[in-house]
Amino acid sequence: MNLRTRSSLVIAALLVLVFGVGLLIQDQLIERSLKRPIARQQFQLVDSLASEIDGRFAVSFDALARIARNLSPAMLADPQRVQAYIADKHGALAIFDALIVVSPDLRVVADVPELAGRKGTDVSGLAHLQRVLATREMVVSEPFIGRVTRQPSVALSVPILHERGEVAAILSATLDLRGSNFLGLVGGSSGVDQGHFVLTTRDRIEIIGRDRMNPLQAAPAEGHHPVYDRALAGWEGTDEGVDEGGRPVLASFVALRSTGWVLGAVLPVAEAFAPIHESRRRAVGLLLAASIVVAALMWLAMRQLMRPLFDLRDNARRLRTDPSLAATLPVGEDEIGEVARDLYRLVDELARARRDSEIQAEELQSILDASPVAILRTRERRILSANPAYERMVGYSLDEIRGQSVERFYLSRGEFIETGEQIYSAIADGSVAKFEQRFVHRDGHVFWTNFHARMIDPECPEKGAVVIIEDISERRAAELARIESEERVRYQAEHDALTRLPNRVLFSDRLSQAILKAERERGRLAVAFVDLDRFKNINDSLGHDLGDRLLQGVAERIRAAVRASDTVCRPGGDEFMLLLPEISDPGDAARVADKVLAALGPPCVVDGHALSVTPSIGISLYPEDGEDVQTLVRNAEIAMYHSKDGGGNGCHYFRPEMDERVRERLTLETALRRALDQGELLLHYQPQFDVATRRLVGMEALVRWNDPQTGLVPPGRFIPVAEDSGLIIALGAWVLREACRQNRSWQDSGLPPLHVAVNISALQFRQAGFVDSVREVLAWSGLPSACLELEVTESVMMNAADHTIEIFDAIRAMGVKVSIDDFGTGYSSLSYLKRLPIDTLKIDQAFVRDLATDPDDAAIVGAIIGLAANLKLNVIAEGVETEAQLELLERGGCAQAQGYYFSRPLPAGEFEAFWRTLDRDTT
Repeated sequence: MNLRTRSSLVIAALLVLVFGVGLLIQDQLIERSLKRPIARQQFQLVDSLASEIDGRFAVSFDALARIARNLSPAMLADPQRVQAYIADKHGALAIFDALIVVSPDLRVVADVPELAGRKGTDVSGLAHLQRVLATREMVVSEPFIGRVTRQPSVALSVPILHERGEVAAILSATLDLRGSNFLGLVGGSSGVDQGHFVLTTRDRIEIIGRDRMNPLQAAPAEGHHPVYDRALAGWEGTDEGVDEGGRPVLASFVALRSTGWVLGAVLPVAEAFAPIHESRRRAVGLLLAASIVVAALMWLAMRQLMRPLFDLRDNARRLRTDPSLAATLPVGEDEIGEVARDLYRLVDELARARRDSEIQAEELQSILDASPVAILRTRERRILSANPAYERMVGYSLDEIRGQSVERFYLSRGEFIETGEQIYSAIADGSVAKFEQRFVHRDGHVFWTNFHARMIDPECPEKGAVVIIEDISERRAAELARIESEERVRYQAEHDALTRLPNRVLFSDRLSQAILKAERERGRLAVAFVDLDRFKNINDSLGHDLGDRLLQGVAERIRAAVRASDTVCRPGGDEFMLLLPEISDPGDAARVADKVLAALGPPCVVDGHALSVTPSIGISLYPEDGEDVQTLVRNAEIAMYHSKDGGGNGCHYFRPEMDERVRERLTLETALRRALDQGELLLHYQPQFDVATRRLVGMEALVRWNDPQTGLVPPGRFIPVAEDSGLIIALGAWVLREACRQNRSWQDSGLPPLHVAVNISALQFRQAGFVDSVREVLAWSGLPSACLELEVTESVMMNAADHTIEIFDAIRAMGVKVSIDDFGTGYSSLSYLKRLPIDTLKIDQAFVRDLATDPDDAAIVGAIIGLAANLKLNVIAEGVETEAQLELLERGGCAQAQGYYFSRPLPAGEFEAFWRTLDRDTT
């Protein structure tokens, strides 16, 4: 049998097979496409009936609940009223067969229709009434046969509740399930010849079934109707199965939402799917006829189509012996002719490619021989071939190493095994293995290479692998040198040269990374800014070399005090910064700060000098005090300045108000320094009078600042800044010199000698050599010492009392007077008043202001005057503004006073004019 006949028969058979498969597929598709809607329609019918039944139950319960709502506790107390009430519910009797009212002890109170002997009957044996008492909810009883109707019935019961929630009575109604007003719409038949509906309880009691004459019969036993069993177990839907008689059926089941009963429709499969079987018979006949006709036509067509193929076969045999005939053989114009043309062209091209490949192989061998890169072929890590470059690289000729293992070129057998595992795990799937590898030359020196390997054919490992090796020893040495140089430069750029700690650049980078991590993990971190207190004094007195060694020791102590995960940085000078990542609460940062304070507590011994340094530490927290590097560092520095303002050797957390205060303080401090340098300060003088004679007896020098931009700056603003910054020392010295000079100038101009009172700050008072500075000012100005009075506050007198006594003894020995300013506002003590050598008490204006209206202030002022009199001290009241205040002071025995009643503080020129006017009036 030739190819033409075989092809025709095969194609015909294939067509019959294709049509047969198509027939089967179509049959299945038709069966599936028709079965689904039939099953869906049957399920929808059952689901619709179930919804209708649930709705009727809902209507029945609603009607029963409306009747129950009108049974009040007062009505329930009278059985006659209850009987009359339910007897009047004709509409309910159209729904229900009977109504009864049951007391909480489950005895019948009333019934409709009335049955003899039913009232007073004990119905506690009825389970559904017990459930109403237990649950206080509506209950449907299990179905039962009605005593009158002899039909399946149920009892619907609802509780009647007191206001306090207890059951006052139960209203129960009997419902005929097969009555026309309820399940009459569901008969035994499903609407087809052999089908029927079924309604059953979960415990397999049929309310409606195949046999309508015997209601409430047991359902088929478990296992006889599998689909029925699944429905009773909770399944809903439509499925095929067998009924209790063994018939194939299509069954649909739905559970009633109101009672949990199961409603179903059962239909024999033959009747349900009869249209499908008819469609199948027609389709089979049509497909079979079409298959026979098409097969015959294909057989005839193949006979004609196969002729050019046999011609191609003959020509292929001729080309096998003489490929040059490919250009002369005839070809047809059909598809087989195109195949023949392509075949002849391919044969010609293969012949030319063979000649070209032989030439290229010779050229490739020349390239391999000339390549500076080693190329070899291996199998099972044994050398099959290699180019001259590999021979030069390893120091062996190819004849010496052909067939040998490459293990000899590795430093050790362990490295040989490890590298082999890396190579074969990388190239097993056809990938290229790329890595750097060390090898040993024949003479023993080690060289580094770039190693590339690839399987020639991953599907055929026995063909081996191609390996390319490049010597990179010189390049690697240069790269290592470059990396070391870059690392050295980078280290120098990121570290402090003196302490080897990270500098500000590296600290900022680590802080940035820590912020990103904390943001990602919703964590916290802290930045601590550490500044050494009065370190400049050490540099200035002992030299910078010793100061640098001290900084190195401090750096080591700080680094030893913090955690391994913390970063210590020296941005410059005597400042250090700490990065404290991953803190759980702010207290962690404080504990680290305490460790730093403790570490720097003992003196540092440098070149025989025991040097004590204390730190001022400020802490900012992420995210509360900032969410970027600059803000966190700046706020930590602000908190540090707050610690330094408090005397140093302490730690403070950043608070927002510090920022504004520091800004204002820095601005004001800068301007105040400029004012001291550029002579913007001046003195105003407030006159002091003898209360009894109203004569001028002295003056108080008060410093003022005339800022060129803002005008007069209130002393309350710049004096605290001067005290905090230490400028108060220079400011106080200027005030003392200027007041003494001006007073001497007035005396030289002919004005009578009066004393001038100058305020002395606590910081100025505690300066070493303060007494000498007063003596020098008096000598420089020429002012008699009796014309100078120094005013100090009570806080100065209270601190270091013994030392204070020594200072004021020396001052009074010069003839200078001493007074206590703002007396009564501090920590006044009779003990220090008795011991201290003072001349005057100044009553604070806070007591004078309400002297005429506040009895307490009057009592305090009187007490101060009496105290001064007993201690033989002079008394001066400040802040006198009214005649009434002055008269009370005079009656109380106050010697002197000052205030706006006499004059406000005046510039020197105005005060001189005021003084001269008083002097003329007096004379």
